Amino acid sequence: AIGAILRVGLGDRVETVERRVGSGFAAQNSAQILLGMGSQTHVDWVEIRWPSGRIEHHEGPWTSRHRMSITEGSSPTIETLSVR
Repeated sequence: AIGAILRVGLGDRVETVERRVGSGFAAQNSAQILLGMGSQTHVDWVEIRWPSGRIEHHEGPWTSRHRMSITEGSSPTIETLSVR
């Protein structure tokens, strides 16, 4: 959702990303949030602060080979990506 704030626990650090649209003239951002994990091999937890004010916390671990889809009020859907 536009305006959602995602916090991700990666070992000893926390990354924060806000879901936005249009960051410049005639611009459009992807609906996906892509997160660089650096040297980390897994995500420990994910917290979403929805525009409605609801806060959801989901415990991992998930690896960099997982794609997560989250809808407010539901458990995440996890897809394992194939290695090419």
